[in-house]
Amino acid sequence: MDKNICPHCGHRPAVPFWRKSCLGPAVSTKCQDCGKRVSVSWTSMILVVPAVVVGKIFASLAPNFWAVVWMAVLASSCYLHWRFVQVVQK
Repeated sequence: MDKNICPHCGHRPAVPFWRKSCLGPAVSTKCQDCGKRVSVSWTSMILVVPAVVVGKIFASLAPNFWAVVWMAVLASSCYLHWRFVQVVQK
Protein backbone atom coordinates (compact mmCIF):
# COMPACT_ATOMS: atom_id res chain seq x y z
CA MET A 1 0.00 0.00 0.00
CA ASP A 2 1.18 3.49 -0.82
CA LYS A 3 1.99 5.38 2.37
CA ASN A 4 1.33 8.80 0.83
CA ILE A 5 -2.36 8.41 0.01
CA CYS A 6 -4.72 10.84 1.73
CA PRO A 7 -6.88 8.88 4.20
CA HIS A 8 -9.81 11.21 3.47
CA CYS A 9 -10.00 11.37 -0.33
CA GLY A 10 -7.45 8.86 -1.63
CA HIS A 11 -5.41 11.51 -3.45
CA ARG A 12 -1.81 10.56 -4.03
CA PRO A 13 0.41 12.20 -2.89
CA ALA A 14 -1.48 13.85 -0.04
CA VAL A 15 1.45 16.21 0.60
CA PRO A 16 4.69 16.95 -1.27
CA PHE A 17 8.02 15.41 -0.20
CA TRP A 18 9.36 18.52 1.54
CA ARG A 19 6.14 19.00 3.53
CA LYS A 20 5.87 15.37 4.63
CA SER A 21 9.50 15.48 5.75
CA CYS A 22 8.51 18.26 8.18
CA LEU A 23 5.45 16.45 9.52
CA GLY A 24 5.45 14.93 12.94
CA PRO A 25 2.77 13.53 15.24
CA ALA A 26 2.03 17.00 16.65
CA VAL A 27 2.19 18.80 13.29
CA SER A 28 -0.49 18.48 10.65
CA THR A 29 -1.08 19.98 7.20
CA LYS A 30 -3.82 20.06 4.60
CA CYS A 31 -4.17 17.51 1.80
CA GLN A 32 -3.29 19.02 -1.59
CA ASP A 33 -6.58 17.83 -3.07
CA CYS A 34 -9.39 17.83 -0.46
CA GLY A 35 -7.95 20.29 2.08
CA LYS A 36 -8.62 18.09 5.12
CA ARG A 37 -5.95 17.80 7.83
CA VAL A 38 -3.44 14.95 7.66
CA SER A 39 -0.47 14.04 9.85
CA VAL A 40 1.74 11.05 10.66
CA SER A 41 1.56 8.62 13.59
CA TRP A 42 3.78 8.66 16.69
CA THR A 43 5.73 5.65 15.40
CA SER A 44 7.23 7.91 12.74
CA MET A 45 9.55 9.32 15.39
CA ILE A 46 11.55 6.08 15.28
CA LEU A 47 13.06 7.28 12.00
CA VAL A 48 14.25 10.52 13.58
CA VAL A 49 16.22 8.83 16.36
CA PRO A 50 19.24 7.79 14.21
CA ALA A 51 19.78 11.35 12.97
CA VAL A 52 19.58 12.81 16.46
CA VAL A 53 21.85 10.16 18.01
CA VAL A 54 24.52 10.44 15.33
CA GLY A 55 24.42 14.22 15.52
CA LYS A 56 24.71 14.38 19.30
CA ILE A 57 27.35 11.71 19.80
CA PHE A 58 29.72 12.32 16.93
CA ALA A 59 29.43 16.02 16.11
CA SER A 60 31.92 17.03 18.76
CA LEU A 61 34.54 14.40 17.82
CA ALA A 62 35.47 15.66 14.38
CA PRO A 63 33.09 18.44 13.36
CA ASN A 64 33.85 18.52 9.63
CA PHE A 65 33.77 14.78 9.01
CA TRP A 66 30.80 14.05 11.25
CA ALA A 67 28.83 16.96 9.86
CA VAL A 68 28.93 15.17 6.51
CA VAL A 69 27.95 11.86 8.14
CA TRP A 70 25.12 13.57 10.02
CA MET A 71 23.80 15.16 6.82
CA ALA A 72 23.81 11.74 5.12
CA VAL A 73 21.90 10.21 8.04
CA LEU A 74 19.45 13.13 8.01
CA ALA A 75 18.88 12.72 4.26
CA SER A 76 18.33 8.99 4.77
CA SER A 77 15.85 9.68 7.57
CA CYS A 78 13.92 12.07 5.32
CA TYR A 79 13.74 9.49 2.54
CA LEU A 80 12.64 6.72 4.93
CA HIS A 81 10.02 9.04 6.40
CA TRP A 82 8.67 9.81 2.91
CA ARG A 83 8.71 6.20 1.77
CA PHE A 84 7.53 4.24 4.82
CA VAL A 85 5.56 6.50 7.18
CA GLN A 86 1.78 6.33 6.75
CA VAL A 87 -0.23 9.54 6.38
CA VAL A 88 -3.12 9.48 8.87
CA GLN A 89 -6.23 11.56 9.55
CA LYS A 90 -5.82 14.40 12.00
